[in-house]
Amino acid sequence: MIGTEFPFRHPATESDADSFLRSLGCTVGILTRTGRFVFQPTVILLVAILLLAAAVVLGPALAARSRQLKTEHFIATAGSIIVVMSVLLGLYQWHASVEQAAMEKYEREISSENDVEKLATVREMMEPLYPPLTPGERPNYDRSTYVYLQLDNLEYALERYQQGLASAYTTSRAVMTFASRCRSPEFRQRVQQQLIVASYSPVTVRVAQSVIKKF
Repeated sequence: MIGTEFPFRHPATESDADSFLRSLGCTVGILTRTGRFVFQPTVILLVAILLLAAAVVLGPALAARSRQLKTEHFIATAGSIIVVMSVLLGLYQWHASVEQAAMEKYEREISSENDVEKLATVREMMEPLYPPLTPGERPNYDRSTYVYLQLDNLEYALERYQQGLASAYTTSRAVMTFASRCRSPEFRQRVQQQLIVASYSPVTVRVAQSVIKKF
């Protein structure tokens, strides 16, 4: 029988989502958190505007000898600021593209492995990864595969968040989807078993177990 009570409420804001994820054991390092804020294009643009404004205000005081020097000083300062901001924005975009490509490659590899594992002979070889609910019972490959798929999706979302490639709000949606599956007692039992026999990341184990405890 599937329970009807749902112990979670979807976060309404990015701040709520961040608190929600932290309560389940998914934290983000200070460098990732700082980098996510500092290297946002809007933040970079705002800093550039502030620096340009400072150059306009301070330029005449620092270059009071002649109007030409004032103009040259302003142009040089503005050019330097634009170059620095362009480099920072380029670094942000490069880092994001590298991490995105790595995560997409990981996702493709998992998908390919899942396809191959559907073969009967492969499943027989990998039977220890499909633990039965009770001793002596035959593995239910279809249900175990479904649970692995949900765990893979959860891990993918959490890893993207911890690497600064996804917002807390987007990640919380993935966690809520996983939590909705946990309404099923059998699903929760299989998750607990398969977390042990499979090699999931520590954050995936923490979050999955925290969600299950809420039920």
